[in-house]
Amino acid sequence: MRDKGPLWSRVLLLVLWIGLLFPRAGGQAQEAGQGMRLLIPPFWGSAGPAHGAGLRDLLGFCLSRAGRVHVINGREVRRSLEWNPGWRGLVIGEATELGQHHHAHVVLLVRYALEKDRLTYQVSLGDLRGKPAWRQLPVAERPWSETHQLHLRLAREVLHLLNPPPLGSEERRVMTACGHPFPSQEGLSLHGRARLKEWGGKREDATDLYARAGKAAPGFALPFLRQGELFEVLESRWRAAGAYRRAIQADARFPEAYKRLGDLFAENPRRLFDQAVEAYRKAVEIDPDYAEAYVGLANALVTLGNVEEALWEYRRGLSVDPWNARAHLGLANTYYNDRGLFHEAVAEYERALDLDHTFLEAYLGLGDLLEEKGLFRKAIARYRQVLDLKPAHTGALFAIARAYEKVDVEEAIAHWGHYLDVALELPSEREWLDIARGHLEKLRRLKEENSPVE
Repeated sequence: MRDKGPLWSRVLLLVLWIGLLFPRAGGQAQEAGQGMRLLIPPFWGSAGPAHGAGLRDLLGFCLSRAGRVHVINGREVRRSLEWNPGWRGLVIGEATELGQHHHAHVVLLVRYALEKDRLTYQVSLGDLRGKPAWRQLPVAERPWSETHQLHLRLAREVLHLLNPPPLGSEERRVMTACGHPFPSQEGLSLHGRARLKEWGGKREDATDLYARAGKAAPGFALPFLRQGELFEVLESRWRAAGAYRRAIQADARFPEAYKRLGDLFAENPRRLFDQAVEAYRKAVEIDPDYAEAYVGLANALVTLGNVEEALWEYRRGLSVDPWNARAHLGLANTYYNDRGLFHEAVAEYERALDLDHTFLEAYLGLGDLLEEKGLFRKAIARYRQVLDLKPAHTGALFAIARAYEKVDVEEAIAHWGHYLDVALELPSEREWLDIARGHLEKLRRLKEENSPVE
């Protein structure tokens, strides 16, 4: 956040607000959940890389539905492998090194064989938390009409490694997605080709292939979801919205598409929050365990002024996902801005950072709160933590320069200069450049006025 005033309100619209943390059944507070970084290297098998990429994405999508499972980006993995069409898969030692390189906790290494309509999996599961420990799962084979059973088994194996064990809500979300029958082999292959194109940087080619995959396999909504995500990366929101609507046409009970539509409506410059509420409500109607959709719904309701209703939705979201750091960020903002509770807000910011030590928004929010209370040195320390993680973060550069004005003019001048050096060529910073120059000019004049006369 920059100068206090209108920007504070605008930024708050982008923050996901949250309600109060629910205790688990039995009246005991939920212990902190540990996230899992899951590496799924490219599948290698008899039908080639396209089928392998399609199968990998199906499994990764299912497992990522558990909020504590972070599936490492396939593009990052492919770059690490220096992947090429002649790639022949990994052995255990190579998979261990790759997992350690990406700071993975668990590695799922899959070789597959596809013979006509029968799919066979040979799977090695590695736990890299501590001394690497690998085990081979029994070879499994299914006809194509029953291949989702293979993914259900793998999902159970991965969820079993979560600590604490998965909640019912986490398990239901994953098993529901993995329980869908696979698309046609043609549709899956086209989807895999699209993923490979996307990871290779050929984004427009990928968007076309995603559309072909969806058309080749009626009811297969995932390609349209991926297409929409890619359109968002390409900064084409209207095409992204169209892709999410096509996902809904393919599968009217695909909650992720409704949630993504809600996000687009909420972020629209035309402030389409009523439509966002409608989309989020549909997502949670389909999937009552979808915590992120509750958060989106509550965020939109707060923006519309329905704070009490929003708090109820935050609580519903936390009842199914107690480990969401952004939930505590939203709760901190709510405590301070709607209730004026400083100490409670600080505690929630700290809780968010306990859950995610890389959470830049929480460091910034806490810094802004401390700065408003006149605790400038403490605010500077929080802004510094953002810059330790992301040295060119313009919001933190602006904020730390502003805070230093209250305690050290020399440092403030240096930091305003640094901000201008970083922000000068960034279109997103255009409206802040003149403000920063004004601060810098004022401080330089002040320094000159206070300089001793020789």
